[in-house]
Amino acid sequence: TKDSVYFTDYYNRIVETVNTTAASVGMNGALHKNKSTENSRLIVALSAIGKNATSIGDWNLVEAYSANGFEWIEKQGLNGTIWALIALDSNNYATSDATIRQQCVDAILAAQHDDGGWSLMANKTYASDPDMTGMALTALYPYRDQEAVATACAEAFACLSEMQHDNGTFASGGSECSESCAWVIVACTTWGINPDTDARFVKNGKSVVDGLLSHYLESEAQFQHIVGAGANGMA
Repeated sequence: TKDSVYFTDYYNRIVETVNTTAASVGMNGALHKNKSTENSRLIVALSAIGKNATSIGDWNLVEAYSANGFEWIEKQGLNGTIWALIALDSNNYATSDATIRQQCVDAILAAQHDDGGWSLMANKTYASDPDMTGMALTALYPYRDQEAVATACAEAFACLSEMQHDNGTFASGGSECSESCAWVIVACTTWGINPDTDARFVKNGKSVVDGLLSHYLESEAQFQHIVGAGANGMA
């Protein structure tokens, strides 16, 4: 439960870390001078355990986005803008700069490739990547009433469907991996799509869920990044 000893201990350690780190960085609650995802990832985690990220120790982690501006958010490229949106919407946080969310949405849309996908690098000569495309779809869902977002996301799902391999898996960087399958599943379920039955994500009778489970090692009750590579805690 959210009030368990485990989460209480975690939160207490986070408060101590945030107080020290934010003071050291000296940028209005930012936890890193260049990596806005340091704030974003932590905000998501705090929201998940029922904590308000606007009051963590001496700091407001959400205010860092407005106080440091979009320039700070996008220093990390597409990861920065995507995760800023996911973080802000993880608990419907208000921002003192009301334009921050739309700036993130516009930047994500501008980075979309002609085939409908996204890649880590803004340079559109890079091939679309299922991980980044899944992340972008997840971040954009709350803004689906915007016509440009709805159109972009329809194209992105079509792109993901084309990326899927015949065994149901997805590949990033040329390797079929569990994370790519996971991000496609997250994007689908965010949008109310069943990734195990929707025809767009089933190839030769194998769904993306089957693709993910092909990376599972039952004997160790763990997943692996790449089939045959062995169990991996992050996977």
